[in-house]
Amino acid sequence: MNPVRMSVLKRSLVSALMISTCFSTWTYFVNFSHPAAIQLKAALTQGTVSLIFGFSMTLLLEWSIGKFQGHSNSLIRITMPILLTMIIVISVTVTAHWVMQTPEILATILLPACAGFTFCSVYTIKRSKSPSLAQNGTLES
Repeated sequence: MNPVRMSVLKRSLVSALMISTCFSTWTYFVNFSHPAAIQLKAALTQGTVSLIFGFSMTLLLEWSIGKFQGHSNSLIRITMPILLTMIIVISVTVTAHWVMQTPEILATILLPACAGFTFCSVYTIKRSKSPSLAQNGTLES
């Protein structure tokens, strides 16, 4: 495997593990008024969701940026990838917590959703200014 590509995968995995640790700890805290078993189940659910999306959110953004790249309205080119990615992330996260019967779903997902929205916004805006995107629609750096 290409050493540069491997370092990207390693960075993605390390970032995903850090995000997972942070947000599972947050979830344990916001569900503190509930029994320990419920707190742990909610924290593990959020940790798993955060791990998956921490690793794959950039892929979702790249895909959606590509879908809206040719649109003539720059507001749509920037906002739609952010909104589409966040709708997917929040829908999956809420569903996972609902299935696992997390008691404080809104409080549980609030911080991760805000962080995800910030990441999506910064990434998409930075990506929209990338010269390689303007040239051929793919990210080279």
